[in-house]
Amino acid sequence: MHSEAIPVNCNGTSLPAASTAKYLGVLLDSSLNWQKHVDSIAKKVSQKIGALWRSRRALSLKARTQFMKSIIMPDLLYGSTAFFACLRQEQVSRNRAARAVFGQPPRSHAQPLLTSLQLYSIQELHKQKMLRFVWRCQHNRASPALQDKFRSAHGNTTRLQQGQGLRLPLARSAAGTSRPSHCGAILWNTLPSEVRLLNRPSEFAVAALPFTLAG
Repeated sequence: MHSEAIPVNCNGTSLPAASTAKYLGVLLDSSLNWQKHVDSIAKKVSQKIGALWRSRRALSLKARTQFMKSIIMPDLLYGSTAFFACLRQEQVSRNRAARAVFGQPPRSHAQPLLTSLQLYSIQELHKQKMLRFVWRCQHNRASPALQDKFRSAHGNTTRLQQGQGLRLPLARSAAGTSRPSHCGAILWNTLPSEVRLLNRPSEFAVAALPFTLAG
């Protein structure tokens, strides 16, 4: 049940309530379920995939591959730490892009194409981004408001206690388990303490990579 919006007035004029608003390129909606943002990204990416498909005969395989990696994939991944659980629609778009790169029909199997492109899966990319985000929070390289979302297993906030794990926040729904503070803590706790303590972001990214790969 949604409460009524608080009326806002400016110079005696009542401002209409908006159900969506864009902030730093991410479309926020009143329910914060991210579906409208995901739909918007899917539409944007679909147009680019169409352009790639129409121009495939004029571009080399190398050029088509570069188009996917530098033009399409950034759209799918930008801001995705916030909507970590909304993966299915992104995977569909990614599969379509891979088929366009190789000029394959819509119902062809996409996984061999993705393997040829040497791309991580959407789930693996999200895990890598999430772990880098938690690392920044743990190493005081993020906003204090974000750092406070992660607490150590012993209750301390964002202080590295000899590489200890994070406390898992209580989650009563699927939306709760998809929060960065929840799924980020789960991923962080899979890392050995010596990896959590690495001080350089590049070293951490390399050391944490094996823990994000499927299988």
